[in-house]
Amino acid sequence: MKKHFKLYKSGKLWVTAAVAVLSFAVSANLNQASASDNTKSPRLKTSTYLGNNDKSNDSNIATNISGYTNQNGTWKNTNGQNANGWQTAGNDWYHFNNGSQNKDWQNIDNDWYYLNPDNAKMETGIQKINNKTYYLNEQHDGTYGAMKTGWQYVDGNWYGFKGDGSAYTGWNYLHGNWYYMNPETAVLESGIQKINNNFYYLNDKADGTFGAMKTGWQYVDGHWYGFKGDGSAYLGWQNLGGNTYYFKPENAQMATGDTLISGNYYYFDPVSGHQLKGILVDANTKLLKYYDPSTGIRQTELTVNGHTYKFNPLTGVIDTTTLNDGLNQIAGHVYYYNRGANSFAFNSWQKLNGAWYYFKNDGTASIGWFKSPAGFWYYFNNDGASLLGWQKLNNKWYHFDDTNASADTGWFKTPAGFWYYLDPINAWAHTGWFQSPAGFWYYFDNNNANALTGWQKLNNAWYYFDNVNAFAWTNWHLINGSWYFFDLANAWADTGYHIINGIEYYFDPVNANLYQNRWVNVNGWTYHADNSGRLWFPQYYSQWRPYSVAEGCSVFSLAMLLSSKEYINLPYACQLLQSRQSGNIYTGVGFSLIIQPDSLVELAHHFDSSVRNISGSSVQDIINIVNSGHPVEYYGFSAYERAYWHRNHAKVIVGYQNGWFRVFDPCYSYANEGSAGMNAFDYGAKSWITTAQFAREYAGQAITVD
Repeated sequence: MKKHFKLYKSGKLWVTAAVAVLSFAVSANLNQASASDNTKSPRLKTSTYLGNNDKSNDSNIATNISGYTNQNGTWKNTNGQNANGWQTAGNDWYHFNNGSQNKDWQNIDNDWYYLNPDNAKMETGIQKINNKTYYLNEQHDGTYGAMKTGWQYVDGNWYGFKGDGSAYTGWNYLHGNWYYMNPETAVLESGIQKINNNFYYLNDKADGTFGAMKTGWQYVDGHWYGFKGDGSAYLGWQNLGGNTYYFKPENAQMATGDTLISGNYYYFDPVSGHQLKGILVDANTKLLKYYDPSTGIRQTELTVNGHTYKFNPLTGVIDTTTLNDGLNQIAGHVYYYNRGANSFAFNSWQKLNGAWYYFKNDGTASIGWFKSPAGFWYYFNNDGASLLGWQKLNNKWYHFDDTNASADTGWFKTPAGFWYYLDPINAWAHTGWFQSPAGFWYYFDNNNANALTGWQKLNNAWYYFDNVNAFAWTNWHLINGSWYFFDLANAWADTGYHIINGIEYYFDPVNANLYQNRWVNVNGWTYHADNSGRLWFPQYYSQWRPYSVAEGCSVFSLAMLLSSKEYINLPYACQLLQSRQSGNIYTGVGFSLIIQPDSLVELAHHFDSSVRNISGSSVQDIINIVNSGHPVEYYGFSAYERAYWHRNHAKVIVGYQNGWFRVFDPCYSYANEGSAGMNAFDYGAKSWITTAQFAREYAGQAITVD
C-alpha cells in the first residue's frame, strides 16, 4: 500500500484527502522496446517545456499556495511553518520539500510527476517535454498527475509509452505486431496511411490488434488493397497467384472494371480484380467490349470467321444496331441482348422460349455443366438452353426439374411409382447396389436406374425389395405362404443350412423358401423340419435302457426313425409288437423271427401313416433315399449273433457321406457305447460303416418315413 493525496471537488474548490491506493504494475507495458528506453525514470535535462498550451509565463506564478508564501526563497505560512508535500492553489497543484518548491521531474511516492520549471505547477495530460511526449495522468484516481507508461487511450487516440514514460514514435515492433506512431504527435495511426512514400494499412478495427500493420489482401472502405510481407502496398502491375492485377499508384487501390492506364483501357473483374481479356460484358455499361487476348488492351474491332464486329472508339461498347433483341451468336458464343434496356445479360438467369439460360460473368451463355453458387447442377446444350426431365449424359442418368431446370438430388419418385436415388453431390442416378445412410439396401437397374422391387435374383442370390419403398427386406418374412430369412447385413435370402438365434433351419438351395414339415439332408445327415422350420436330428434309443426289451429292436429302431418328426409311446409300441412277433419280446423266450417289414409298417401306422415299406431297394436306392433326407430302418445282424440264418436285427441309417453310412444300433445300453468286438457286426451304438459292410448284412428288407 502507498499513501497519496486524492483530489476531489467541494463546491468550486479542489481539496485533498489522504487515501491509500494499491500499487500495481502497468498491465500494458511494452516489453519489446529497446533496453535504453526502459529506464524507470524520465531523462532529466535542462530544456524548455511546452505543454498543451503556450509556454507558461510569470503572470501564472502563484504567490499564495494554501496559505504559504515565498519568504526569501522559502515557502512558509503565517505561523512560520515550512510548506511540505502537496499543496493546492485554486485548481493547481504544487509540491514542497521543507519549504522548497519542487520543479521539473520529481519522484514522489514511487510515481513520477512533472512540475512546470517556470511556475512549479503540476502538469497533466499529453505533454511534450524536452522534445518527447509524455502522458501525465489526468484521472482523479489517486495518482492524478503521475506519469503513465504502456498503452493509454487519451481524448480518442491511442498512445504507447515506454518504461521511461516517453511515447513511442515512428515504427515500433510491439508484442508481435508492427505499429506506427505519428512522429510529431505520437498518436497511434490507423487505416490507410502513406509513410515514406509507401502505403500501409494499420488495422482500424477494434479486434484486439487496433493499429497493427496488416499484410496480404485487405478490404478497406469499399476498396481492395494488396500488401507485401513488409506491409507496404503493391503498386502498378502485379502478378499474384497466377492472376494479373493493377494497383493505382496514387492510392494503392486495386483497379476494377474498365480502367485507363498509360493511355490504354484494360478490364479488371469488378469483384476479384484480376485482369480479364477477350470479349466480355462491362459491368458498368452492361454492354460488350473487346480486349485483346494477348495485351488486354481495349480494341475497336474484332473479326471472327469472316465476320467483323465494331466497337465504339470512345466508349469501347459494341455496335448494337445489327443485333437481335434476344439471343445472339457473337464470335462463336451465345449472348442475350435486351434492346429496350440496351444491355447484355451477365451473371443472371433468363427464361427464354420455355428454357432457362445462365449468362456468365463475361455475358456468354453457359454450355454443358454448370454449378450455381447455391450448389445446384444444371446442364445446357450447345445453344445455351437448359435440359429438362430425364437425360442420359456420359452413360449416367440425371433428372432436371421441369420448372427450374436444376438437377434433382436425393430420392426421386416418378408419377409411375418408380424410385431413383440421385447423388446429393453429383446428381447422377445411382445404379447397382446402394446403401442409404439409414442402412437400407437398394438395387437400381443398371440400364434405367430405377429401384427394383419385389423378387430379384442378383449374382445368384435372391432378394426381396419392398413394393412401395423399394428397400431390400431383412429378417423373417412370409411371402406367398412361404417363410424366408433375409440376411440382416447383406439382405440376401438365406439358402441351405443356417443357425438363426441358436435354432437350425434349412432353406431351399434354389428358391430360398424355408423347409417346413419335410425331411432334408444337411451335409449328409437326415433332418426333419417341423412346422416352424426348425430342424430335428434323429434321437438315439436303447432297447436295454430303460426298458430292457431283448427282442424289441424293431420298435426301438422305429422310435429312432420317427424321432426327428415325432415321439412315439414306446410302452404302447412294445405292447403292439408283443402281439405281432413270436416269443416273449422282453425275455426272448420262444423267439424265432423278428417282425417282418409289412407287419412293422402296419404297427408304425399307429403313430405315423407315412411310414412305408421299401423292401427290395438296392444299396444305391438306400443311398438316394438317405440323401433326400429320409432315415431308413433296415434288417441286418446284431452284435451278439453266432448263426446268421435270418436278419433278426433292426437298425437305422441316419446319414450318408462319401461311401459311408451313419448307423444307429439300439442293441447297446448307451448312445456313446462303442464296439465290444463280439462279432463282425459289432460296430457300437453310433457308427460309420462302409457301403460294403452294409451290403454284407442287408438283404433287401427296409422301411422309411415320408
